[in-house]
Amino acid sequence: MASPSQPKSLIFDLEVVPGKAGQSDRIFMVGALRPDTGEELERKVDKDLPNVLAGRELRAWPQCHRP
Repeated sequence: MASPSQPKSLIFDLEVVPGKAGQSDRIFMVGALRPDTGEELERKVDKDLPNVLAGRELRAWPQCHRP
């Protein structure tokens, strides 16, 4: 359970596979955590990071999970 004294914050986590010679690193998962509430969100990235970041659920998550 989150402590009421914890500051409100949002932590983002990008899981990355290092690129091989001549290739860029690849983000395969996006995560978010609200330490003050303990709520978490994870989404897999299937070669289309812009769609994941533009996704309705990911964009709305911090607003709809406010304490």
